[in-house]
Amino acid sequence: MRAGWNDLLTEQAGKQVLVVCHAGVIRMALAHALNLPLAGTYRIDVPSAGLTRIKVQGIGDEAHHQLLFHHGKL
Repeated sequence: MRAGWNDLLTEQAGKQVLVVCHAGVIRMALAHALNLPLAGTYRIDVPSAGLTRIKVQGIGDEAHHQLLFHHGKL
């Protein structure tokens, strides 16, 4: 997931991107973006058709991630 995330940040730098994926991938993206321990990721509730917004400034491992909201609904 991390390699794909970094590729996405590189290829889409400066753009707004919609990523549609399963709850496990969302949990891993949050863990990576917020430096959370992997052992606790299944404590994060990810609802069906939920929205999570992460703002990223920079590229790759040097990027700064900010969680704007989580658990939004369509």
